[in-house]
Amino acid sequence: MGRVLLFSIAIWVLGGLKAQPFIRLNYALSEQGQFLPNAFIGGLNNPVVAEVDFDMDGINELLVLDLAGNAPLVFRWDQTSDSYQQTDAFQDRIPLEINNWIITRDYNGDGLLDLFSNSDIAGIPGVIVFKGVENEDGLHWERLNLTTGRFPVIYYQSGNNAVNLYVNPGDLPGIADMDADGDLDVISYDVGGTLIYYYRNMTIENGVPFDDFSFILADQCWGRVEEAGLSSEMLLSPDTFSCPSQFHEPAVEIRHSGSSVLPFDLEGDGDYDLLVGDVGSTYISFLRNYRMDGTDYMVSLEPQFPAASGRAVDLFLFPFPMQADVNHDGYEDLLFCSGDVNNGENYNSLWLYTRQPENAEIPYRFEQTDFIFNQLFDGGSEAFPTILDVDGDGLKDLLIGTRGYFPKEIESDPRIFYLRQHEDQGHRYFTEETSDFLGLNQYQLQTVIWHPVAGDLDQDGDLDLIVGDYYGRIAYIENKALPGAPPEWAGPVFDYMGIDVGLNSTPTLYDANQDGLIDLVIGERSGNLNLFLNTGSPGAPFFSAVADDEFWGKVDTRNPYFLAGASSPTVFNNEGKWQMVVGSGPGNVWFYDELATEILQATDTSVGSLREGINTHVAIGDLDDDGYYDMVVGNRRGGISIFRTPWKSTTTSTGLNPPVASSLECIPNPARNSLRLTGINETGRLQVFGMDGRCWIDDPGFDPSENVDVRSIPSGVYLIHFITSEGNHTGKIIKD
Repeated sequence: MGRVLLFSIAIWVLGGLKAQPFIRLNYALSEQGQFLPNAFIGGLNNPVVAEVDFDMDGINELLVLDLAGNAPLVFRWDQTSDSYQQTDAFQDRIPLEINNWIITRDYNGDGLLDLFSNSDIAGIPGVIVFKGVENEDGLHWERLNLTTGRFPVIYYQSGNNAVNLYVNPGDLPGIADMDADGDLDVISYDVGGTLIYYYRNMTIENGVPFDDFSFILADQCWGRVEEAGLSSEMLLSPDTFSCPSQFHEPAVEIRHSGSSVLPFDLEGDGDYDLLVGDVGSTYISFLRNYRMDGTDYMVSLEPQFPAASGRAVDLFLFPFPMQADVNHDGYEDLLFCSGDVNNGENYNSLWLYTRQPENAEIPYRFEQTDFIFNQLFDGGSEAFPTILDVDGDGLKDLLIGTRGYFPKEIESDPRIFYLRQHEDQGHRYFTEETSDFLGLNQYQLQTVIWHPVAGDLDQDGDLDLIVGDYYGRIAYIENKALPGAPPEWAGPVFDYMGIDVGLNSTPTLYDANQDGLIDLVIGERSGNLNLFLNTGSPGAPFFSAVADDEFWGKVDTRNPYFLAGASSPTVFNNEGKWQMVVGSGPGNVWFYDELATEILQATDTSVGSLREGINTHVAIGDLDDDGYYDMVVGNRRGGISIFRTPWKSTTTSTGLNPPVASSLECIPNPARNSLRLTGINETGRLQVFGMDGRCWIDDPGFDPSENVDVRSIPSGVYLIHFITSEGNHTGKIIKD
């Protein structure tokens, strides 16, 4: 394999945690022989795309809002590689309020693209607007304070009343100058989801400033087209005067809402044709407009567009149509993603068709289904990372549990991806070794997702796997190898100890009561943390099926707008002090500086001010061995992001006190009558356990200069556990 460099270190520094930096790291990833430059940007599921020129260099960037968590990403065109590269340089310019959809248009004719998005006000459906303004460093957006009605959304005038312009929160509206009068109008489906409403912008006619957004509801059956009540079938009217339902028996029923529209002028004849997606369909319909006497009138229907390309859109489920000049030829290309966050296709699902203006028969050419997707690691939906040296080569690898790919014949597709780290002349990169680590996908009827964490649960000196699942249970996969040897994994033990926290068990390991035994701290969907104390012994852990504390530390990651707190804890040691980060359902990452108090107080409730989307899960470890922890963040989109932190690395997150520089040796080994402990120089607690968990020696004040009398111990293999103020020491002896 040729040399592959650590691809780049992003210069964008994310704030938070007392203004300390969190720097995005972009490692190269080899996947099926191809190296991916934007591998670790969090994945994609439902990427809505809009154009914007942030740096005002005349070449548009692509602004992507992934509907699975409303996570924003920016891709800048790189002329050297002739491809789009993700950048964090403009992240602070993207409004926090955007959600569900984005459209960029220049509403006031100043040459700057403005931003439209779904209402961020609970219970008030509609459109919010961000005005483009030029600063020294380029384009920024400012929220437009719309004052026509009670809330800062676009309103229209109905008699003496101002009514919010209706856009169903799950729909994609169309924004264009529909009547060619110089201001932007809006079309969207009505509340029933069958008729297209045309909201006409009267700014020019009324002679008011563009910022006023003066609208009327001009047409309640725009295009004289209607969707059938319980299907995605489009009905056309035989004349320009009536809606189609007047000619159909029985009348069209009120249907489920969920539609996407894109008005565009395919033929360049001055009127807007229409692309329509439906919540119950995998296809895009094309409606040809033939404007008659000022009335938009759809005269023909192509139910599977663009058939002429040889591959019509067939995207599961609810395709969203979008436009962007992707190849910079001056013509708007077409993009399609799934608008269904819960059930839609979540992998390689951004379809691209490029415009062919000289070809009237085939106006759009099919290019690919995996635009942008083909540059990144994407495990489908949800991502739960953990860090450990899987192959025993001294480099830390990644295991990533995901929910897998949709759609599938069965609902469940739980996977654990194994990304192996390599070093070539000082440069680090990863390869995807498998998408089904230990063959756990075969247990797809057991759960819908795996939540793996590495830790030395049995305290034998190597890292085991403790795996949470969707249904709130725990699986245990023991590492049977000797310390320092490559892992040797036993088969999974499901329903471990009968532990069940409800839904979404997310475990981490930590000696909470400092008794020398590894305990379990388990997050769950409700946002609290469950503490399970280990009442067994080294080599034979034991936990009650019922949590010893169901609200440990009074941690609660819910917020008023996102009741599924989905707490996901990770405990780590920072310069000798135990600390914790907790991912959450709302997406913000919590940081706890002190764990030795009854009530844990969050030092920071949004570490790094990250915008990784919802359902964040965090792993902590020093991936590049530079002495500082790296933070690997998984999310709803099925990918991961990696950030360098300001925290100095001390140990892996096994939950035990950190190892000391000296190593414990037992001499002689095997031993018959007595043995000496070398490599330690302070008094501590000595425990000797048999492989059955029985404690044969427990001396709380053992002086290592003395001999250990083992004459009363039967022949066999024993685990030595020596606890000092500096840390924990473990070893194994054979008693003759």
